[in-house]
Amino acid sequence: MQLPGLFYQAIINKVLLQLFNSNNTKILNNKQPFTMGLAFDLLLTLLIELPIIALFFKRRKRPVALMYGLLVNLISWTIAHILKISTDINIYLIEITVVIGEGIGLWLLTECGWKKGFIMSIIANSISFLATSLIHFDPDALQNKSNIIIQ
Repeated sequence: MQLPGLFYQAIINKVLLQLFNSNNTKILNNKQPFTMGLAFDLLLTLLIELPIIALFFKRRKRPVALMYGLLVNLISWTIAHILKISTDINIYLIEITVVIGEGIGLWLLTECGWKKGFIMSIIANSISFLATSLIHFDPDALQNKSNIIIQ
C-alpha cells in the first residue's frame, strides 16, 4: 500500500499546478518576484536559525548540531511553504506545526533533552518568523539584463 507516497505526489502535483496555472495571477504574473522572495526567506531563515542552534551547544558538538539543524530546517521550510502555497491553512497553525516538528527533530537527532530541543525550536522559529514577516526583498532592487550598461 503506497498511500503516503500517493499523498505526497498529490501535494506536489497541486503545487506544480498552482505555480504554472495561468488562472493563478499571483504566482504566474510575478514568477520572478515570488521565487526571489522564497529564496530570500530561506536564506534569512537559515542565517537566523543556525546561529541560534549553535549557541545551545559546546564547541565539540556544534558542527554536528549545525548539520542536523540545517537538515531539519530545509525539510520543515520546504513542507511549510508547500502548505502555504497549496492550502488555505492558517499561517500561524503552520508555524506552530513547524516549531513542534523541528523541536522533535532537533531533540532526536542532536540527542539533547526534549526541553532543550523545543526551547531551541521555539526561540529560533519565533525570531525567524518575525524577521521574514517584517523584512521583505524587493526584486526590482536587482538590475535587469536590459538595464545593464556596457561601455
